[in-house]
Amino acid sequence: MEARREEFFMNILLCIDVLPTNNSGMTIRIESIFRKLAENHKVHFVYIGNSKMGEETRKIVQAFSSSFDQIFLKSKQNLLGRIFNILLFKHGHYRKYRFKEDYNSVRTKLRQLIVDNKIDVVHVFGCFTAQYVQGFADVFRIWDIADSYSLDMRRKMNVAPLRAKFNLWLCQIRLYNYEKEIINDFDKIIFVSNIDANEYRRLKAKNKILVIPNGVDLEYFNRNNAIKEDQNCLVFTGHMSFTPNIEAAQYFVESILPLIKKVKPKVKFFIVGADAGEKVKSLNNDIDIFVTGRVDDIRLYLDKASVFVNPMITGCGIKNKVLQAMAMQKAIVSTTLGAESISIANGKDILLADKTEEFADKIIQILTDSALRARLGEEARKTVESNYSWERTLTGYEEIYNLSKSN
Repeated sequence: MEARREEFFMNILLCIDVLPTNNSGMTIRIESIFRKLAENHKVHFVYIGNSKMGEETRKIVQAFSSSFDQIFLKSKQNLLGRIFNILLFKHGHYRKYRFKEDYNSVRTKLRQLIVDNKIDVVHVFGCFTAQYVQGFADVFRIWDIADSYSLDMRRKMNVAPLRAKFNLWLCQIRLYNYEKEIINDFDKIIFVSNIDANEYRRLKAKNKILVIPNGVDLEYFNRNNAIKEDQNCLVFTGHMSFTPNIEAAQYFVESILPLIKKVKPKVKFFIVGADAGEKVKSLNNDIDIFVTGRVDDIRLYLDKASVFVNPMITGCGIKNKVLQAMAMQKAIVSTTLGAESISIANGKDILLADKTEEFADKIIQILTDSALRARLGEEARKTVESNYSWERTLTGYEEIYNLSKSN
């Protein structure tokens, strides 16, 4: 790690409840933002949870933090707790109602970290970490929630089988009440898109909400012209333990790919990403569908592919996978939902399709028309260069931190 200056502009306490792992969306955002912020600020990292930190995660954290702390959660939910959680309709996501002693212990430890490290800003990532610093009004607090969890739950409910709808509806109600109680307690709330932010603006937090989209490393994700595209190669990337990615892969293999194969029988489909479970692994046939698992460099697969497919039917927020494919000058076919938070123009830098047959037809069109494929890729690269560099994203964060000085 590079030597740091002796004097620091600001002391930041970064709080998360999920450890960053290789290539997850949260990791990309945290690492990209805080590596840069650490050049001018001192970052103290605290993880609230019981998972053990592996060597890979430790390297990620050490790259931007001056100190690391872990606060363990002692209470675990048993069968009785699950029943109580169901009955506790309004506040099921609050640990203070279910595990009050544990909840207070975490808050006490966080308060001590704030005092000991002379913290100027508490920067919270994720939805459920926010409850632990609720009411800490003497320190500037940023809730970097990124996506709207209640919107995500509603979308899952809309496509779920009937037997699952009640549980998802219950979760959505709890999330709404959780968000409603906490959101006005923070000084600033950050989302990656206006679509997600609008879910919270209805909770009367309009003046506190900022939209700062994810960026993409334009130098790293840059097309290698020495690698020739395979005209029969389609690729989909992402963290394959993430439910929307699982559902997208299944949908493509089961519904879209067979339509493409009728016209382009030599087409191969690659599902690239870490932590694939049985649902995704079962799609692999080693003939024309390949589940790679984690790879050292996804750029090799992106360079080889003629079309990047993004058949997302659930989820919310901005899709890093799409930004990366755009930076690599890939022709992309996506559902509207899969690209809704990105400033794209259908037909110019991407092709959008929401019906199964239309999605297949768009891919066949690109595979058949090399000029269209090249034009879409070139325009996609221009779009991310103009709107989605990490430098542009970091400007928004610096403005927030400058604002915190005057409070």
